[in-house]
Amino acid sequence: MTVVLQQELDSHPACRAWHLAVEGGRVPASIEILKLEKQKSAVFRLSVVGHGFRSVIAKRRPERELAAELRLHDEFLPALSLSTLEVYGYVEDLDGFAWLFLEDAGEIRYSRETPEHQALAVEWLARLHAGASGASWLPDTGPAYFRSVLDHARDGLRLGLVHAALSASDREVLSAILTSLEEVEAAWQRVEEVCARLPRTLVHGDFVPKNVRVRERLGRIDLVAFDWETAGIAPPAVDIALLRGTQADLRKYLAIVHDVWPDLRADDVEQMALIGDVFRLLHAIYWAGRSFKYEWVAHAMWDMIEYERHLRLALAEDRWIRG
Repeated sequence: MTVVLQQELDSHPACRAWHLAVEGGRVPASIEILKLEKQKSAVFRLSVVGHGFRSVIAKRRPERELAAELRLHDEFLPALSLSTLEVYGYVEDLDGFAWLFLEDAGEIRYSRETPEHQALAVEWLARLHAGASGASWLPDTGPAYFRSVLDHARDGLRLGLVHAALSASDREVLSAILTSLEEVEAAWQRVEEVCARLPRTLVHGDFVPKNVRVRERLGRIDLVAFDWETAGIAPPAVDIALLRGTQADLRKYLAIVHDVWPDLRADDVEQMALIGDVFRLLHAIYWAGRSFKYEWVAHAMWDMIEYERHLRLALAEDRWIRG
């Protein structure tokens, strides 16, 4: 259930940061809590009237953790002529947290099942990948990064195997994932060889409907992506895996990136999608496995059942490490 605050807003941290970020910024009429983790991140929607504002998204992260996202929205994406969110203000440090105030992207989520949305996504990501060679200030999120994710995922699964709350059938699922991870590890040199042949560029890393919106501007629709916390420099395998479309989508992607990557083939893009599927599952297993440090693990175990099935299917596709 969404929580909306309408009283004593002056003392709320989002309101305090808003006043610091925007000179003369008015007190919001309400603050809607979209995400709240006390020790880490939070996202709020501020209802603000005046100065051209209506609805403002306020993001809170530990200090300096929003600097890359600020630079992407404020400098990098506009330089590529890609649609992005307007930046209203930024506070580097308030009680140990950074605050970023962004335009509200609206409520229409990108859907791969909607042809118009999919066409927008193909074009947007292709232009991002083709134009983003200058983002070397972002972290490396290529094979070496995901190799470390694999190790951390395995550590979490081992905690699960001895967790008192899990049943024998739960442990069988975790053991099956560990066996699949051994298969992934055995193929890792091949993964690195394949990725070494592919272009490296800016990768969003979490191009899913909750992080992508479609909106109408001046009589036309466009697409905008946000939540760049997983962004980095790598072969665009994870983005391609999430994009997944028709052969027509594939041809359109290749046509847009051709001037920058003239040697990229359809087989290369398909290979990136298969490797990207495995990379994403490694991330998902790692995050779910972190819950095994705590008492309540039912939700994580439900996720693990799905991840085991998806990883098994991904590895059954032998082309994911073909030459």
